[in-house]
Amino acid sequence: LDDSVFSSVDMLTSPHLMLLQVGGNSLGQGFAASISSCNQLMILDLSFTENLCIPSALGIVCPQLVRLVVDGCSLKSTVMETSSSEEEGDSPDEETSIFYGLLQLRELSMKENLFDNIDALKGLCFFSFQGKHTDILLPTLRTLWLNDNPFMGVTATRKDMESFVLTELPFVTGLNDKSIELYRGSNSVIAVSGDMSSVLKRDGVEVVFVRFSEYGGISKYLT
Repeated sequence: LDDSVFSSVDMLTSPHLMLLQVGGNSLGQGFAASISSCNQLMILDLSFTENLCIPSALGIVCPQLVRLVVDGCSLKSTVMETSSSEEEGDSPDEETSIFYGLLQLRELSMKENLFDNIDALKGLCFFSFQGKHTDILLPTLRTLWLNDNPFMGVTATRKDMESFVLTELPFVTGLNDKSIELYRGSNSVIAVSGDMSSVLKRDGVEVVFVRFSEYGGISKYLT
């Protein structure tokens, strides 16, 4: 149903539907209720739905979602705009996240939105359960895409984003089509050797050996 003229998806009542792509439509705030019968939905693509407002009910009506795509939806924040905690400047709690209830989500794509600083990402902390319920719940989110957001265009804010993901979402294994290990530069020690070129791991620290050519350039670099 991509790029159609639907403002509602009320016609979708199949409890067996597992994948739904409705990107490019003008969906209203009530779209989550309109797919409430599709409680087995596992993949939902809402990309390029202008000014999309993700309702708080999404996690309730789609509890089995494992992949959510909201690329190009003009999202400014991952925290509900009406939350009092955000207005007061406090750290948002898990219930103010637009992802509240998506306990099975493994892949989340939010490319080409309007995120310009890490405050816009605080709703992602829901996936860590903020240290709560860890005796019965384990974080499921593994892959995250944030490409082509405003904070990616400035080195400082891009670094802030990477640090936020590493710190607040330590269970994520892939960020922007790269392994999360590529962002852990602070855990690597580069050692220079004239006759060795290998990677050692000692006490959890990656030790990288490089060989220099006789002309002063690096002839081999292993990571």
